[in-house]
Amino acid sequence: MLQEKEEKNSLWRLARRLKPNQHAVLWLRYGEGFSIAETARIMNTNQIRVKVLLHRARKGLARLLALRDPKTRPDPMV
Repeated sequence: MLQEKEEKNSLWRLARRLKPNQHAVLWLRYGEGFSIAETARIMNTNQIRVKVLLHRARKGLARLLALRDPKTRPDPMV
């Protein structure tokens, strides 16, 4: 359980290296558990923009993970 918590913390530290709006959308969606619609309202944007930001943030995070650990390859579907 401690290892899982450390992995989550490590992932969020890595996510802070993303653009601020990408980090924010990840945090609202996955950290706080808000829906796409709720996230859009909080960020004062529309749902399509939130989906685009999430896609870019996940892709950016996958790249950062791959750079951190070359054995970890980003999922081509992200």
